[in-house]
Amino acid sequence: MREGTKHALRPWVRWKGLEAPREGYSIVLGVPWALRHLLAVNLRFVAAQEREGLDRVFVVFDRPAQEAGDAFIAATVEAFPELPLDLRFQPRPAAELVHRVGRSKFYASLNWVTGLAHCETRHAVLHDFDLFPVQPDFFRRIHRSLRERGLRFSGAEHTRFDGLTERDALIGTWELGIDVAWLRANHRAIDCFHKWAHVGGRLVDLDAFSWIQSRTAERALADGVSEDSFVHVKNLCSTYLRVSQGQPAQVAWRLHSLWYLESLVGETGGLDALSARMDAAAGPALTVRAMTHDFSDVHVTCANVLEHEVERMEAALHGATRPEAARFVASTRRFLERHGRRED
Repeated sequence: MREGTKHALRPWVRWKGLEAPREGYSIVLGVPWALRHLLAVNLRFVAAQEREGLDRVFVVFDRPAQEAGDAFIAATVEAFPELPLDLRFQPRPAAELVHRVGRSKFYASLNWVTGLAHCETRHAVLHDFDLFPVQPDFFRRIHRSLRERGLRFSGAEHTRFDGLTERDALIGTWELGIDVAWLRANHRAIDCFHKWAHVGGRLVDLDAFSWIQSRTAERALADGVSEDSFVHVKNLCSTYLRVSQGQPAQVAWRLHSLWYLESLVGETGGLDALSARMDAAAGPALTVRAMTHDFSDVHVTCANVLEHEVERMEAALHGATRPEAARFVASTRRFLERHGRRED
């Protein structure tokens, strides 16, 4: 089905060579339309970055144009006048086909190539929606490594799942720097999509761009960046989408991460109200927004991850952890100590 879908997408997923590319770099940010209320959180972190050399920030929604799209785009541009935003939707025929398939990797791949097709700079950085850079020169360092070292691909860390290891040296799509001019001159847009391929003698389910990376020697991690350069709230999108569809969260403790992020844009009723609800809970169930979630199988150590992420994000946004954020983390820990799982 995967290759058949890609074949059907070929007439709608195309790009031209990039003649006379501009200096600098672009950012390509794919956004789930269902989670657009959290876009402002991501853009706050982008806006806090050193932006020398930044040409445009392409925001691509994982849908064809929506009825409320123009108003949302206008409000976002008004809220972030300091950012060179270019917000757009996926091309309709391709988006409708991807929607019928309903697979996350197709949504992501189409977001990336849609943004890259509109880049006018030689370099670009793919930026994940659930990843928040806390190092002020994070994007600039990835761009600098591409430019000064003549790399085709660079980024923050290697992919280490689905059978891939550090030895394979395939850079993760989250924060992947790309030589756009080279890519568009040498590869079709559809070639960038995810696929099954052999790496090191093993058949591996590769993410977008990884197959091309595996055939390209000019790739390396960027200088001066690491996992400490960002906070990656993994499973955020899948958790929200399941819950919004009335399904139980598979990674229930990520709801606390979601509530924290939503508090940054005025959602959820405030962190102190959530803290009070956890402190008063007589059992492992919490009801938020008329939905009840069971946290009995959440290990108490998940509070450690939440604390580490919140403290780093708070420092990046506010200089230090605000009291209400500290209370929220402390209440989460107490709640899980009382009602969560303690055994390994």
